[in-house]
Amino acid sequence: METTKQAFFINKPRVLTDLMSPHFLDDEEEFFISQRIELRPIDYENFITDFLVERDYIESAANLDDEQKEEQYEEQNYVSKCLLISKAGNTDGVLVIPQKNGFIERAAYLSEYMLSNPA
Repeated sequence: METTKQAFFINKPRVLTDLMSPHFLDDEEEFFISQRIELRPIDYENFITDFLVERDYIESAANLDDEQKEEQYEEQNYVSKCLLISKAGNTDGVLVIPQKNGFIERAAYLSEYMLSNPA
């Protein structure tokens, strides 16, 4: 099982820069990456410039995860289960807590540094 890390999640962000606001470390929440989605560079650029658009790949992943959601909450003690959406070939990306309809409920930026260093 992958270890959990912490990130600062924003409710209903609009663009990538919304996720990079200063915050207190106490405001960070634990998360667990349930699935990684790699996008082509043009698709990733489109994604990070408008988080308010419905995305089929988020909806598909949310529906797959929905069946396992109750088990996940019991196993992870209410740790946020996220998708990691990144540009193909990059390790950094956007953590997404999806809604079933393909929209983003909450998101956080996950830098390459955060991935490579233990919390």
